[in-house]
Amino acid sequence: MNQALTFGRPGPRLPPADATIRRPAPATHDFSAGYALPLCTPATGRWLTLAFIVFALFTTLEAPLRWALSLIGASALIYLRDAALLFAMLALWWRQLLAHRVQAAFGIFALVVFFHGVIGLLLCRVPIAVAMGLKMLLYPTFGALYLPQLLKNRRPVAWLMLLVWVLTAAGVVLDYAGYDMPWKGMSTSVGDYTVVINRKWDYEGVDRIGGFARDSVTAGVLAALPGIWALLFLRSMMLRAAIAAGTMAIIWLTTSKGGVLAYAFAVLACMLPGRDRLPTRLLLACVVAAMLLCPIILPNYYMPDRLPTSLLSFVDRIERVWPESWHNIAEHSWIFGSGIGNIGLGQQYLRYEDVDTADNMLVMSWGYFGVFCLIYLLLPVLAALRRRRSDIASRWALVTLVYVYAYGIVANVIESPVLMFMLGTALQALALRRVRQVQDA
Repeated sequence: MNQALTFGRPGPRLPPADATIRRPAPATHDFSAGYALPLCTPATGRWLTLAFIVFALFTTLEAPLRWALSLIGASALIYLRDAALLFAMLALWWRQLLAHRVQAAFGIFALVVFFHGVIGLLLCRVPIAVAMGLKMLLYPTFGALYLPQLLKNRRPVAWLMLLVWVLTAAGVVLDYAGYDMPWKGMSTSVGDYTVVINRKWDYEGVDRIGGFARDSVTAGVLAALPGIWALLFLRSMMLRAAIAAGTMAIIWLTTSKGGVLAYAFAVLACMLPGRDRLPTRLLLACVVAAMLLCPIILPNYYMPDRLPTSLLSFVDRIERVWPESWHNIAEHSWIFGSGIGNIGLGQQYLRYEDVDTADNMLVMSWGYFGVFCLIYLLLPVLAALRRRRSDIASRWALVTLVYVYAYGIVANVIESPVLMFMLGTALQALALRRVRQVQDA
């Protein structure tokens, strides 16, 4: 009998013995932000948010933190920032693995690390140098994984962005005003290696202002990240204009002219009209072309002797930095590049006094990844150029790519944690699928 014997009201009707009980299919995406976001449990989301807070604050206050840690002989504790990112990434990977929904970012990260890590070991043969270079790939991967939290938790993120902006501004202003900063120009030892706490340098007598950050480039980028966030997410036009002007002033004080130009392009990208974002896409194409062609074409031309002081550092790139970096690559392999560890950051672990900073996104990418860098650099651009939507994720991707690639004309990007984080968020934004309605999980 399918009906249970009860007194009064009949009991619930039971299914036949041979019936199949159908359970609702598990949710495959999170639709709470209007996009098909990868699944993430609330607990894992909190770990990701905590890791982002650690990353943001450690990078913003890196110079005084490194200085304080060196005083107590615990300089290696600065790498808690990277450990926090790695732990949060592993927690998310484990949860997604159990749900059989692992994001593509994990597979891409593992493939790139393995392939170029092996090549780096074969060409460099110094594991610590290769490992420090591979560490830079953590930041774009974490950026891709954290983007859903940026879209879902805009108010808490806005407060953190404001804190980063205020701390960066305070550090730059104090440094510019000449206040004594004991960490400026200092180095410390981590194991057998000397690591720079804060880079004190000038060009043609003009001091580079880093504030609480490790150098002037990082200070400028730390101001630009909240500045771009404000341009895209704040509703008040007056507040956006005020923050944009303040951000431009902060970057100007760092004397990072490439940073000023890159942020100006980002502001322009936000102002350009068009529902299909065609003007913004054309702007992106122009800055990418400049980034690719400048280090290839300009070193073949003679530079005049008398130039404005503001152009001297750019001419130095043309006459010295780019040719030396290309020579480094040519000494190893045009196909596989110099190999991770043989160029840039890794060279300080090879006992070189001077390193090839490359100071261009293409040149450094070619040194790290060889000819494969063309795939890594151009695929995101092609995806962005095809994007005609005007939703918030598309706009974040386009404006961020304009900023990163514009800065890539005169900066190597690959070895900037904040720029790589921003690049990772842009790549994930391009991969998101918009949904019309918020659906129940």
